[in-house]
Amino acid sequence: MTSFKFRVPAPTGGPAVNTRRPTFSIVVPAYEAADVIERAVRSALAQTERATEVIVVDDGSTDDLTSAWLPVSHQITLLRSPHVGPSVRNVGIRHTEADFVAFLDADDELEPEFLAALGSLAAYRPDLDVLTTDARFVIDGRPDGTFYEKNPFPVDDQRMAMLRGCFITTKTAVRRSRLLEVGGFDARLKHGEDWECWLRLVLSGSRVGLVDAPLSRYHLHGGQISARRGESLRGRLEVMTSTRARPDLTDTERLQLARPLRDLSVRAALTSAGEGGVSESRRIWLDLARKPEWTRPFRASALVGAAIPRTVGLYWPPIRDRTMKLRTLTSWRSRR
Repeated sequence: MTSFKFRVPAPTGGPAVNTRRPTFSIVVPAYEAADVIERAVRSALAQTERATEVIVVDDGSTDDLTSAWLPVSHQITLLRSPHVGPSVRNVGIRHTEADFVAFLDADDELEPEFLAALGSLAAYRPDLDVLTTDARFVIDGRPDGTFYEKNPFPVDDQRMAMLRGCFITTKTAVRRSRLLEVGGFDARLKHGEDWECWLRLVLSGSRVGLVDAPLSRYHLHGGQISARRGESLRGRLEVMTSTRARPDLTDTERLQLARPLRDLSVRAALTSAGEGGVSESRRIWLDLARKPEWTRPFRASALVGAAIPRTVGLYWPPIRDRTMKLRTLTSWRSRR
């Protein structure tokens, strides 16, 4: 087996003790994915260290999902659910039997050594609840970098790092008992539900380890990236807003979240307006204008944003410092 590099936080107790290799279940949520899911299922079945089970959860699809994997149907478990969105993963979690649950989106795929590498990481550090690997982006069929090239994995202070943004990919395995303990994925969320779930895990004491190699592939196409940008930002904004109000945060953590939350709000407002969501953009601007912790010039600028959400991107000043320099539309788009 290939030897992989691990990136892990320091143990909190005594030295880690090697134990038996854990077992893994793979859960594949699927909605209208008949044209792509065969690739995902075959990659789950082709693991060099086999999963205890591969569970496909049909989220109320109307296409012919089952015919997509007919040749290998005897090797998977199919569960059906009414359409509920991303939280349909919870249906799969409840039916798993392994120590860890690994998640695979229906349009992505795993490299053959994905589970073997995670198993080695878990045996090396049995105290870890969340196991992840790097993910290679594939855009319009071409490799285009990896997740951790632009998102450094935090070995220290994972709690604060998770509050600022999600540093865990969606192709991740989580200890099943911890998933059940925190309640799985929030059914109210349609975007950002994975980050919110990882947040609850880390804030309640779970720690994360990384196999520093791209052992999954995240497939995208150009139009999909554009379509998901606004949805992703608004989902992240909803998660960060609710997280900052959590009673288990320290005053220091809540204070340190203020500026990232403000910056994310501006990005979500600008992007929403650019995608035609004027009412949503105006709502975000007005919410910013009401925040007493921001300076008067900033709140005045937010009111301008609410008044002219379609064109404020031409003039909105950078928010990373206190200078009020104008920004052109070209530079605004380049930062999106």
